[in-house]
Amino acid sequence: MTLTEVLVWSVGRTLLVSTVAVFLAGRLVQTMDLVASVTLRRAWLAAILLPLFVPDLIVGFSWRLTAQHLTNSMWGTECLYAAVLLTRACGAAVLVLMLVPQSAVTAESLHSWRLLNGTGGSQRHLYRLLLMGPWRGPVVAWCLTALVAFQDFETAAMIQVDRHPVVWTVWMFDAHAGNQMLTYTLKLMIAPVVIQVVLLAPAMGLLLASAGDGGGKTRLEDYGKGGARRTSGMKLKAVLLILTVVGVTIVVGWPVFVSVPEVLPGMPLLVDDVGSVFHQQLTTIGFSLAAAILSTCGAVLLHRSEHPLLTAACLLPGMAGSLVLSLLLLQTFQLPGLRMIWDSWLPLLAGQSLLMLPRAWILVLVLDRFVSRESLHSARLMAAVPGYTRFMVPLLWRLVHVRWIAVCAILCHWCTWDVTTGAVLRPVTIEPVVTRLYREMHFSRTESLTALTLVTLLMPFFSTLLAAVAWRVSHGFGRVRSSGFPGSKSPATDD
Repeated sequence: MTLTEVLVWSVGRTLLVSTVAVFLAGRLVQTMDLVASVTLRRAWLAAILLPLFVPDLIVGFSWRLTAQHLTNSMWGTECLYAAVLLTRACGAAVLVLMLVPQSAVTAESLHSWRLLNGTGGSQRHLYRLLLMGPWRGPVVAWCLTALVAFQDFETAAMIQVDRHPVVWTVWMFDAHAGNQMLTYTLKLMIAPVVIQVVLLAPAMGLLLASAGDGGGKTRLEDYGKGGARRTSGMKLKAVLLILTVVGVTIVVGWPVFVSVPEVLPGMPLLVDDVGSVFHQQLTTIGFSLAAAILSTCGAVLLHRSEHPLLTAACLLPGMAGSLVLSLLLLQTFQLPGLRMIWDSWLPLLAGQSLLMLPRAWILVLVLDRFVSRESLHSARLMAAVPGYTRFMVPLLWRLVHVRWIAVCAILCHWCTWDVTTGAVLRPVTIEPVVTRLYREMHFSRTESLTALTLVTLLMPFFSTLLAAVAWRVSHGFGRVRSSGFPGSKSPATDD
């Protein structure tokens, strides 16, 4: 198939999946807001967002055998891939809807403008009010969800056995891996990049406009609070709960179901090669953790700067997707002044750090919404009072330190499972474990491969758990340092 045909397939699927995802996400957010129990709301939200943290490679590998049975059914493979993509897209859309600031354009404002419109008011201004008001969240969610769906690679690469699903990222990656000239590949990349710019521009414009007018509260800020709530329709709630269970089963339940019987028989095979496995895992974790720390520090600095244009410029490379970013960095590091450091660890570290920066920025934003600034400042003031320090240490640990360790663990997890950046930018002497898994998953499904996948899945969290224990031991019994939430400003002056 030509690139034009592949792009038509990819764009058509993206438009369909993102539209359905935003529609379902809007219903899910409205229904969850009406659930009276805080615990149930949080559990439901966690179930919706869980697919965003399951590696794409594992999901695609789990459904690869099913895809092999569907090779004679073009639409069967396409529907299978669309279902996986839709589940992730719903989670992304729900997250965006909950993070987009609520506008000051209320229903009363729109009603007043409609009354003025009957006396000669401009219809164009009404549409602008709608975009800055009730339409802003869905439009931003649709644009960003479509962007994420359009950039998917690992899941499609594993599900694709013959030619379907038709995905431009797989087509482009295979062409590059087949020794196609890099300059020619970059020329072919122009059309996908233009499509991504078209998808991203409206979202960036609306977000910059909301930052310019001061924005407002997000749904996430009040999400953990109780209070009187209306009861939503039971039929709608039941349907949405069933869809949530189905989505979690597709992305989480099925991979666990097919992998658990193969883990124990595969562990002895890994023990026989424990030295090589440990060295590869340690190398991978080292790169991933360094990229996670760099991206987190960059996200904190961007939040502190409070400069929307600078933030947008810094986040754009990562929002271009791993394939576009990796190929552009590959070309950059082959320039005369940078060619000497090409076969080093710097390109891979730079690629993963830039790719994780938008995700780190979102995680820092989530922390800012979840952590009460007033509670944090009060705890810091109490920690400075003699006699109260030992009581405030555990509180500050829960409010600050453990949350930042969790952010680093999530980013390290995402870096570890990034196939594209590792495959394109890794030095010749270093092979991340995910590229080995990607290569072997195309040929067979063995017990040792499943066991290695589990070990790779657990390593980022095991490493950060060790870091958390070390941090707790070194900081838990000393004097509490006056370090509040790095990404936000204290409501009062520092003590």
